[in-house]
Amino acid sequence: LARLQIEGDGRSLEIKLRHELEMKRLDTDFWLKELELEIQSRKYMSLLLS
Repeated sequence: LARLQIEGDGRSLEIKLRHELEMKRLDTDFWLKELELEIQSRKYMSLLLS
């Protein structure tokens, strides 16, 4: 019984860690998209001002 509980705890920890990694990946994707938009915006502004 204790072994089953340990296995269950391990699985729930694995699921939690996978979820956290996925959230961090989504945050990173969002941050990269924001950065990309900022770079495009600055390029556009420099073209307008040149």
